[in-house]
Amino acid sequence: MPENKSDLTQKIFFCTIVFVVSFAIRFTGLQQQSYWLDEMVSLHFAKSTFWQSIFWDNCPFLYHFFLKFWVALFGDTEWVTRLPSVLFSATSSVILYIIGRRFFGSFAALVIALVHVFSAYSIQFAQETRMYALFEMLVSLNLYYFMLSYYQNKSWRPFAVTAFFLSLTHYLAIVPVGIGVALLFSEKKEIKWDRYKLLVFGFMTCLSLFVSYLNFFKWSYLDWQYLKYVVDPMSRWPSDIGLLLSNNAWWALGVLLLLTFVRFFWIKDTLNKKYYRLPLYFVLLPIGIFLLQSLLFQRAVFLPRYFIYIVPVFSLSVGLLMWDIYLRSKRAFLFSGVTFLLCYLVYFPEVYQIKKAPWRRLAEIVRDKAPTHILTTRTVAIGTPYFERIGVGVEAWDPSTSDGLARLGQLVGKHGKIWIIESFWAGRNYLPPLGQRLRILDYEVSEVSLKTDHSRPILAMLIQKKAKK
Repeated sequence: MPENKSDLTQKIFFCTIVFVVSFAIRFTGLQQQSYWLDEMVSLHFAKSTFWQSIFWDNCPFLYHFFLKFWVALFGDTEWVTRLPSVLFSATSSVILYIIGRRFFGSFAALVIALVHVFSAYSIQFAQETRMYALFEMLVSLNLYYFMLSYYQNKSWRPFAVTAFFLSLTHYLAIVPVGIGVALLFSEKKEIKWDRYKLLVFGFMTCLSLFVSYLNFFKWSYLDWQYLKYVVDPMSRWPSDIGLLLSNNAWWALGVLLLLTFVRFFWIKDTLNKKYYRLPLYFVLLPIGIFLLQSLLFQRAVFLPRYFIYIVPVFSLSVGLLMWDIYLRSKRAFLFSGVTFLLCYLVYFPEVYQIKKAPWRRLAEIVRDKAPTHILTTRTVAIGTPYFERIGVGVEAWDPSTSDGLARLGQLVGKHGKIWIIESFWAGRNYLPPLGQRLRILDYEVSEVSLKTDHSRPILAMLIQKKAKK
């Protein structure tokens, strides 16, 4: 039944409020942090003159296809390239409000939207020039159409269309899309589509996901995940994801678990019982699967950015839980809601801490000391955009070979001074012994290490020949 004029006006009003508040929170401090390595990689692909560059990342191409046009039109400053992510994430808040209003009513919709608007997990990736905010938005939209089809017998085609674009955004789209297709296919009640068509659609969606990047994929790309597993024990355990979902507050996570216990043992009968399949299948199931995979293959999978697709379902689940408690007792809702909100927001200011390495500041030091040439074992994308702006070239090299050292000597002879610049993980093992070796070979080596209070340092060395006495 179509909405009457007053309901439509109210809906538009609250959607606007949700969008504006979500946008403002995510836009705040958008330019205060430098790009980090992955953002530089995305920007490097977007600025490349080769259109094939949109396929060079180890994720599908949709975001880089969009970013290439965006950068060509508006430039490569931090706030400009991160603005689409802010818009995508704020739109996710609106979509979740619409889901809540459609299925649970306007009050529950506001609770759901509120949880997402203040999600530090969502805000973090809304302030990056990467595909994660777009991934989150498409997951939210796909979730909406899944719920329409699964719970209200609507057409599955909008779910199919959003799932297709979702699969072109990130390879982990296979998780929500695969679970959604499996649930729709296995549903017993009479619904308005042919199950076998949906199965074929699911197969083709997964195929499109892999075809878009497997041609460029090498298993060696996963070596860094093993390194992450070894050096960071938190990359192995789902508690890391639980903390991130609850804004890094154990109290909030504890309150949420307590409320879940109360809900299932105090509120026996509820019209919303069927909706609790969503957190079970879309949150707990994939976490369990990836925990098992992490332990069996000893590769890190609990990296925060990999689980951004859980945020919309988590926000929806918290709102649903609060709504059930509200229907049972308004006093209980007031007490539990305020308690959870206080715990949820206690560490919220930390979301604006400077956590990314200061590459922009390093470029300023290079410009002031010796704007010559840079060698790195990492991708040459670290030159984009900071070193490009000051006219400094970046070259990949291998310091472990005689050819690498010969190339260093050539560049020092040509420019007088050159830089070796690495991220912490790439340079921490080889730079100290390399510096000692270069000093023995009669080079003058000046070391630079830059970091913020909450980031790993960037390691740099300025190399030049010693002055003759």
